[in-house]
Order: sequence, then C-alpha cells, then structure tokens
Amino acid sequence: MIRVIAVLLAASLAGASETYVLAVGIDRYDRDWAVAPLSYAANDAVAVARAFRGAGVPERNVRLLTSRETVPLQRPTGANILDLLSRLARRCDPGDTLVFMFSGHGLQVGGVSYLLPVESDLDHLDRTALPLDDVRLALEQAQGANVLLLIDACRNEPRKARGAGNALLDGEFAKGVRPRRVPGAAVILACDVGQRAWEDPETHHGAFTAVLLRGLAGPLRSGDGSVRLSRLVDYLARAVPEWASRNGRQQTPRFDGPVDLDFVVLPPRPNAVRELPLVSTLKVTSLPAGAAVAVEGKPLGKTPLLVRLPLPDGQSRRVTVEVALAGYQRRAADVGLMPGGFHQWLNVALDRVGVALPPRPGPALGFALPGYLGRWRAELPAGLRYRLRAADGMPQVLIPAGEFGMGSPDGQGSAIEHPRKRVSVGAFWMDLHPVTVAQFERYCSATSRPMP
Repeated sequence: MIRVIAVLLAASLAGASETYVLAVGIDRYDRDWAVAPLSYAANDAVAVARAFRGAGVPERNVRLLTSRETVPLQRPTGANILDLLSRLARRCDPGDTLVFMFSGHGLQVGGVSYLLPVESDLDHLDRTALPLDDVRLALEQAQGANVLLLIDACRNEPRKARGAGNALLDGEFAKGVRPRRVPGAAVILACDVGQRAWEDPETHHGAFTAVLLRGLAGPLRSGDGSVRLSRLVDYLARAVPEWASRNGRQQTPRFDGPVDLDFVVLPPRPNAVRELPLVSTLKVTSLPAGAAVAVEGKPLGKTPLLVRLPLPDGQSRRVTVEVALAGYQRRAADVGLMPGGFHQWLNVALDRVGVALPPRPGPALGFALPGYLGRWRAELPAGLRYRLRAADGMPQVLIPAGEFGMGSPDGQGSAIEHPRKRVSVGAFWMDLHPVTVAQFERYCSATSRPMP
C-alpha cells in the first residue's frame, strides 16, 4: 500500500510543472549619457511580470528588474540579470517553463552580440555590456525545460546622435540569441532583421509588448486559461504587423526555434483564481486616527483601515474615498485601484473646523503633512515668492534668474562634466517638497503608467 501511494505521489508531482519568469526593462542608462533613453521599456517588464502573476504563477517564481528601482539587488545590472537567470534555470525540472523577457537596448559590435544592462558604457562594452554568450550559458542550465526568450532590444540605436534609420535589427544579433544546446528553447524578437521595433504612445508600451499583453489577457487563452507557444507565435505574427500598418510603420516579429516546438507558455489558471474576483488592497490612515471611511458612499470602518476591494472584471478603476471625523473638515480623494497585488495607501491629514486655510485650487491633495496647509505661509522664509500650483495644490517657490557653475572642478567628476562653465537661467517655479504618493498616483492614472 505504501509503495502504491509513493508511486501515485511521484506521478502527481511529475505532472505539476512550474513556470519561472524573469522580466527586465531598462528606460534609462546610468553610466553613459550617450545611450538614448527609452519611454516604455520598464512599463513592458512590469506588465509582463503582472500578467504571469495574474495567471497564477507564484510570486516566488517571478522576478522583475527595472531601471526605476533604487534597491541595488532589484536593478537590471548585468550581474543581477545573469545571477537571477542562473538561479531560475537551476530550479527548472524537466517539463518546467522558463520565460526571459528583456526590453531595452541590444547591440552587435565586432562579431559579438550584447544586451545592454543599466550600467552599460558604449566605449567599454567588453567590461559593461552583457554578451549574449553569457545569457545562453546561464539558460543552458535549464536542461529538459522549455525556454522562451521575448527580446525587444531593437527599438532604437543606442547612441543618441544617430537617427532612427540606424535603429534596425542586425542579422547577426538575431542569429545569436537562442541557446542552441537547449532543445526546447525558442526566441521571439520584437521585429525582423532590417526593421525597428516601435513604441506605442497610446498604450505606453512597446507595440510588440502591447500586442503580447492583449493576447495573454484573453484572445489566446484556451478553455483552461493556458496559452501555448504555437498560438502565441501565430497571434503576434498577425497582430503586430496589423498595428504597424495602421500606424504607418513596418514591424514583423521574428521567431527562432524548432518548427515542431510547442509548449505551455502561460499556465492554466487554478480554479480558485478563476472563480474569485480580482481584488485591490487599500490602506487608509489619518491624522488623527479614528476617522470614518467610506468608499463610493459605502461606510467601511474607521482609520487605520485595511480593506480588500473587488475588481470583478480584472480592470483598474477609480473610486472616491471620503474620510470624516467630528470636529474636523471632511476630506475626499480619488484613488486608483489596480489588480495584481498592488497595495494602495491613502494617508489623510485632517484640518480642524474653523482653521483658516489658503485657497486650494485644483483637486484635493489626498495627502498632506499634518496641519501644513494651515501654516505654510507663516513658516516659510520671508522675502521670497510662493504659490500653490493650480493643478494639484503643490506649494512652490520662485527661483530668481541668475548664473551658476555647470560642471565639476578640475580633477573631479567624469569627462562629460568638463570644462566647468557659467550658465545663465531664467526665473522658474520649483516645488518645495518631493511629490507625494497620491500626486504620483494621479499622474500614473492620467498617463496610463503603472505605479512602481
């Protein structure tokens, strides 16, 4: 009997394949000012990671590196990329799936193909860039697993000084991506040789990734919610050129892999995930605490409050949150709710009834320093001009016109900071404080960008 149970258990475990994901997105490069910035590469990586998490891939199996991060281990450096790829590849058992998505710059120089991590210096590629040979060696540790590379590294020529006409996928780069020693490996490049992969301002994604996300969200899913490689390749081959044609562009994804290769890219959704509505978690705090909280007019409790709000259709939405406490002015703020484990925090400072406040044009702040709105004019230094910006109520100070020294003194800084020179600037308004979480959330909502 024990032997039968052991056999059945082994069989069930063997059939429970895992999916692992590493998504990398690099908008800005730290070291070389000559590397052209991208608009939506980090957005692409964040959204792809979210799509796999939303499909039920465990959080522990999904890794995300973007240039927006400040934590060293979450930065898309060459060392971090290779380390995470190697770790995920070593965790793969036969039948598992490993997805590596890279959105940023790629380059072919002197017969060597590179992905450009965040620290890349175009004058020292051998020491700062990430050779594709190293990427392949890391992926070859996933023997017996299915490996999919989604590469969008042909959006722009890395050097700012060159035009879009040079931003074309190199044939040698395209050939050097797939790890040939992994039989179950496939590569989908955002464009074909001689083409450029475009960005889509309407979706705030690369055009390739925007189509990919749309397919993963529904059209490609089978009855159990899974997405297979063959359907994904066919869909991208049709839908990306359709986008390009509508926008006066030319872009066709390139597939490199065995003709008969097919495996599950996006796993079937667990029944619990399919049947339960998606939710967003909202935390509301106030100063002072104990204020009543209502969302869309429905009372939910008192601060501090942690509540999960349903998103039945899986789409982000905005709600009005009201905070009220006897003896204090009622406050209301619009909050964006997003699926996929996002945690929204609204911190409200309540002002006593009868306290004289300066005019607050524009929408409610949703966040303020305790008592600040009632005191800011009296506490700021005299002799300077201040205002509240009409768009969001942010206090600003007028910086007068004048000169300043641009660059570094001799013997300090990098070469691009020399020679030091005098520069004249006109007067301008500067925010007195860093942007608040609530203000940045409104910006992300208005521009359809994800919250970091």
